[in-house]
Amino acid sequence: MTLLIYVVVAPAIAFSHWSSDVQADVASLEMGKFMKPGKVVMVLAGRYAGRKAVIVKNIDDGTSDRPYSHALVSGIDRYPRKVTTTMGKKKVAKRSKIKAFVKVYNYNHLMPTRSVPGGHGSNGLFRWLPADM
Repeated sequence: MTLLIYVVVAPAIAFSHWSSDVQADVASLEMGKFMKPGKVVMVLAGRYAGRKAVIVKNIDDGTSDRPYSHALVSGIDRYPRKVTTTMGKKKVAKRSKIKAFVKVYNYNHLMPTRSVPGGHGSNGLFRWLPADM
């Protein structure tokens, strides 16, 4: 029981000897924003769990109807299947279809990846998006 109390109290004791301006600086530190448009994410929950998606628009502060951080993502629901040279044109066409999805997800249900769409240094990734998004 005393060990548990010590673990909870220890961080408060650890920073108490710092000056007030250093404590204010530490309190004002925020984590960097990394959920940005163009970021490749994995969907963790729901119908599209396990699917890869790309963030189209992110809302860090939430809105009145969604009071949590969330993002509009677009991804591939059904990937194209393997095609061989022995298959006919109809079968190739049927197996080459792609199904996409667009959905709003809570950040808790998205896992960011290190993947960079279009390779390293591709600046014009979302040039086709409207400027007000």
